[in-house]
Amino acid sequence: MNFEPFTGKFPDFKESFDLGSKDSQTLPNTWIPDEDLPGFQTYATNFYNTCREFQLSILLPALALGLDLPKDFFLGCHEANENQLRLLHYPGAPTSVFESGERGSIGAHTDFGTGTLLFQDDCGGLKVETPSQPGVFMHAPPVLGTRTV
Repeated sequence: MNFEPFTGKFPDFKESFDLGSKDSQTLPNTWIPDEDLPGFQTYATNFYNTCREFQLSILLPALALGLDLPKDFFLGCHEANENQLRLLHYPGAPTSVFESGERGSIGAHTDFGTGTLLFQDDCGGLKVETPSQPGVFMHAPPVLGTRTV
């Protein structure tokens, strides 16, 4: 991979593509032309729909049951199908640019949805805040042998 240096600081160095429901009124989709990336729209739409089905049939009922609420408690809040799917890519770069602070990964943040599905590769890098020690982050290593939806 060729690395082209940028000027300036890029603390959140990533590429992203966001999409929502095909019927979304708040997040209309803008697609890459099929001739530029054949099959991408179909693949991404199918993946979005698979995640949506998982959310409705497994994630939201499990969350409700875990909170000792009726199994369908959250379903009414998600009828509008205003979910977002964000595909992220963190381009590789020499270790030195990360060590110097010239580049970095996404900083500490909170996701503000009901739930986040995170599909992690075997490269690692994800850290989560330790609940008993605010401000202390620990690695969340990928779990080998698990499957995505």
